[in-house]
Amino acid sequence: MKRKIRPSRVGSFVRVFPSCLFVRPDRATKHPIAMPHPLHDLLDKLDDAKIHYSLSRQRRGSVLVSVTVVGQRIEIDVFGDGHMEVSRFVGHEDIEGGAELIDSIIALG
Repeated sequence: MKRKIRPSRVGSFVRVFPSCLFVRPDRATKHPIAMPHPLHDLLDKLDDAKIHYSLSRQRRGSVLVSVTVVGQRIEIDVFGDGHMEVSRFVGHEDIEGGAELIDSIIALG
């Protein structure tokens, strides 16, 4: 006996995290409609400003956008609901040491 698979309710939201889009079926056609997400807006702003960034996943439910510009490192956690948490680390660009400095940093870790 075959089991019927129930389709999701019209209007329910389905999160598609790899593409960071929220998708819902259109009420008339039942085809998915892409809805904008603040992550896309942020990435578009960084692209327009020609600022390099990298994406990673450090916390469940968020995407980490890491940005490095002269004198600053910025970490932006963008959550599924669209809110962001930003950490900014400011410093200088002076050379502070060589391989021995790396060894001391690792020893502290």
